[in-house]
Amino acid sequence: MWTLFVSAALAATPCEITSLKAATDLPIPAIVVLGERKGHHPDLMRAEKIIGKLAKTAPTTVALESVHREQQEVIDRYEAGELTPTDLPDLLHWNDYWAFDFWRYERLVTASVIGAKVAAVGLDPGLRPDDVQVPIPPGYIHILDDALAHPVPVELESRFLQTVAYRDHAIASAASEAWNGEGFLVILADRLHVEGGHGISWQIARMSKAPVHAFVLANAESPCFDGDKLFR
Repeated sequence: MWTLFVSAALAATPCEITSLKAATDLPIPAIVVLGERKGHHPDLMRAEKIIGKLAKTAPTTVALESVHREQQEVIDRYEAGELTPTDLPDLLHWNDYWAFDFWRYERLVTASVIGAKVAAVGLDPGLRPDDVQVPIPPGYIHILDDALAHPVPVELESRFLQTVAYRDHAIASAASEAWNGEGFLVILADRLHVEGGHGISWQIARMSKAPVHAFVLANAESPCFDGDKLFR
C-alpha cells in the first residue's frame, strides 16, 4: 500500500517544461545529464543542438552510453584524423552492442568536428558484480517502478535496484574520469537512468563539485518526477 501511495504521489508531480536556452545558458563548469528514448531521432537531434551550443561556449566533453567503453581507442583514432565516419560502425562493433542505427548517433559520436571531446562510457548489461559496492539513493525503487509503468516484483526488487544503480554509477564514474573539470561535461544515456534525479545525476553529484543539471529530452507522456526538466 505504501509503495502504491508513493508512486501515485510521484506520478502526480507536474512536469517542469524547459527550453534549449535553459539547458545551455549555464555557468561553467557544469555537468549536463540528458535522458534519451534510445534511438529516437527527435531526442538525439535535441541532444545535438544542446551539445553544439555548449561547445561554442566552452570546452565540452560528451560521454555516450551508446559507445562501449572498450571502444575508446577507436574514438581517439577518429579524433586524431586516422579514421573516417564510415569506418566507425564496424570498428566500434556498433550493432553488437547498441540495438539502434548508427546513423542516428553519428553526429554525436563524431562531435569532435564541432570541437567536443567524446568519451565512450557504455558497458555490457548485467548484474552488479559481487565484489563491487555502489551507493543507492533513498526511495529509488519507487522512481523505477513508476518509470517502468509497473511495480517490480518484491522478490526481485533488491537485485533490480542494485543492477540499475550499478549501471548508473559505472556510467557516471567513467564520464567523470574522462572529464578534466573544465567547461561542460554532457552525459547522454537512457532516460531510465535520468528520470527522477536518482540515477546518473545523483551518482555523479557525489563524485564532482561541479553543479549537475539533468534534462529529459522528450515528455513522451511519461510520469513526471519532482525536479525533472522535460522538453515538449
